[in-house]
Amino acid sequence: MRSIGIRPNSHTFRSLIKCCVCLSSLDQVHGQILKFGHMSDYYITSAVVNMYSKCEAKELARQVFDESIDLNVVCWTSLASGYCSNGLMNETDKMFDAMPERNEISCRAMVSAIGAFEDGKWIHSYVDGNGLD
Repeated sequence: MRSIGIRPNSHTFRSLIKCCVCLSSLDQVHGQILKFGHMSDYYITSAVVNMYSKCEAKELARQVFDESIDLNVVCWTSLASGYCSNGLMNETDKMFDAMPERNEISCRAMVSAIGAFEDGKWIHSYVDGNGLD
């Protein structure tokens, strides 16, 4: 693309992130995202956080999250889900509690990520208590 003068946009990077199968390819795509100034797109931020989590690079996922200037419920949910999928239940709990905004999607993501009844009790009580059936 770049060799023929076409500049990548946020849609290009979202697709590229999904194609990353290892940490080194994700690092390269992340570098290009930074170079072209697309980290302000919260869908890109959440996709990068999500993919770093899938690569078990929890620290990098958190770093991307912490360095982001535009965080929304999608970004918060991505990091919390990443913690959960990596077995970090305490961090998941803290992240969910710290979310400034929650919605039905974030609650469903936590429930599906947790899966275990005992660990899911806290999310269930939140859903019931806030009418997010």
